[in-house]
Amino acid sequence: MHIHTPVLYNSPEPHSMLINSGGIIKHRPVSGVSCDIDVYRKDGSVETGNVWFEVDAKYKEGLCDDLCDAYVIGLLHYCLKNHYDITSDAPMSEELYYNLTEVLLPLLIKNDFRLSEIKIDCKTIADDKLRRGKYIGSSASCGVDSMFTLHSRANHPSRSLRLTHLCLNNVGSFIGSYGLGDDYLSNVSQIYRRSKDLANMVGLPIVESDSNFSKAFPQNHLFSHLYSSMFAVFMMRYHWRKYYYPSAGHISNVMTFENNSVFDPSRYEPMALAILSTSRLKLYSDGFTHSRNEKLYEISDYAPARRYLHSCLTQGTNCGRCGKCQRNLFAMDAMGILDNFKEAYDLDYYYANRKRFIVHNISKTDEFTMDSKRIFIERRSKLYFACIKISKEVDAAISSLNNKKDVEGALAILEKHKDSSDMALHTLAKYYMSSKDEAEKKKGLEYLIKGKDNEYPDSIMMYINYLSKKTDKASKKEMVKLCTDQATKGGPRSQFLLAKMLSKGNIIEKDYDAAMYWLRLSASRFRPAMTLLYEELCKSGSDLDLAEAEKIKSRMEAYDKRKSPDPE
Repeated sequence: MHIHTPVLYNSPEPHSMLINSGGIIKHRPVSGVSCDIDVYRKDGSVETGNVWFEVDAKYKEGLCDDLCDAYVIGLLHYCLKNHYDITSDAPMSEELYYNLTEVLLPLLIKNDFRLSEIKIDCKTIADDKLRRGKYIGSSASCGVDSMFTLHSRANHPSRSLRLTHLCLNNVGSFIGSYGLGDDYLSNVSQIYRRSKDLANMVGLPIVESDSNFSKAFPQNHLFSHLYSSMFAVFMMRYHWRKYYYPSAGHISNVMTFENNSVFDPSRYEPMALAILSTSRLKLYSDGFTHSRNEKLYEISDYAPARRYLHSCLTQGTNCGRCGKCQRNLFAMDAMGILDNFKEAYDLDYYYANRKRFIVHNISKTDEFTMDSKRIFIERRSKLYFACIKISKEVDAAISSLNNKKDVEGALAILEKHKDSSDMALHTLAKYYMSSKDEAEKKKGLEYLIKGKDNEYPDSIMMYINYLSKKTDKASKKEMVKLCTDQATKGGPRSQFLLAKMLSKGNIIEKDYDAAMYWLRLSASRFRPAMTLLYEELCKSGSDLDLAEAEKIKSRMEAYDKRKSPDPE
């Protein structure tokens, strides 16, 4: 096997990672690869983490145990965020080394001031000396994107592009980042069972993998899913010839690497996958040119999707309450295809809360929801227009209440609409809880808990604040869980609060690196987080941190000129 060295192999420096050569592990009925990764900290200490990846023994020939490709890709986002260089005593495929060091890394770093140059130090192997995979795969996660890919690729007219296998990889989305923590094993079992049933229904074999990758090196899956997913694909690089990665897609189809460390990688996914592709393994971003609603409508008559579609952030079945479930149900309602998915969702719950869901979404401005609202208007939905009227009445009542004009009339309107408007319920909770009357305070707390149970973000944050004033352990535990759930779903205020808790260490274990991670995420949209991040960076005093602080200062000045309201 031809091996050459593109850079000198050096002993790992402080603040770097050493990927040791992996080895095959066998214990029926699975086979896998295990690898030790040494982390060299700034203080000179060394921590070793073991990463394993397992599949059914019948797929053992597809496992890659002789290259570091999978580990480097999986840890790329992690190392960029934490400024770790990467050294490996296992070689990397020549083409991937070139694609990473000459194309992808420069693009990521030059387009995000938060990132600095990292080095990859390893030997390389010419790709024409490597084994070639035979099969074509895609995810069986059962979301809208994966269902669309399955629908369009399972029976593709060209045999060379037709799916031969499905796969399900446990590399990050099943744990805390998607809220499955408390009933983890039960939820994961449901996910695997549903994917198997889907594969049986469409007549394709399924490659199921398991790994401790996301636990050994925790990352926020919402921001690292592209890399952790490709970790699993490259671990099976001798099985796959082509792989379709179901893209989240965007209505605008704007691709950019700008500020890539704090945004969903789907914004640059097609370019990144093209760069990560080699002559031995072709990666496709599938469905990027279709909006989420276009995909949803396309699969609404597809029997496997009607039965097995799954979008939930919180459990192994569709809860119908979380943000993703509501987003899908709202879109289905707009397009008139709700009943097509009666096997996948509890439509009785949705219909019982239909007005509340629609009113709640009227104020949203993300591109997916805006597209659904456009469809409602084009279809001249009487219910939608009635909900707009409710929303306007609630807004007017809140304005009157804030200006102390006709308070009784405003309260009457909010009481009238509290079951149809989370904002009305939340405003009543705030009003009554600020009262000196104990009966009204109790009523306010009841409304607040109901708003929290409705998963209304403002009510959740207010309830977190209420719990923070309690001293019992149960309240503190509930507060941390709620805050973490909201932070991993992208809420900037909860990210800010979580960062402060991690920094202080008085409620949860102190972790400065994690605190700065959440603080940087929050600072991308939340003004108080910008101030705290600026102060922490100035306190550090390093040239890199001071340079970042100056950029944060410029962003604060620009933000203050716009006087933009903080989200969440």
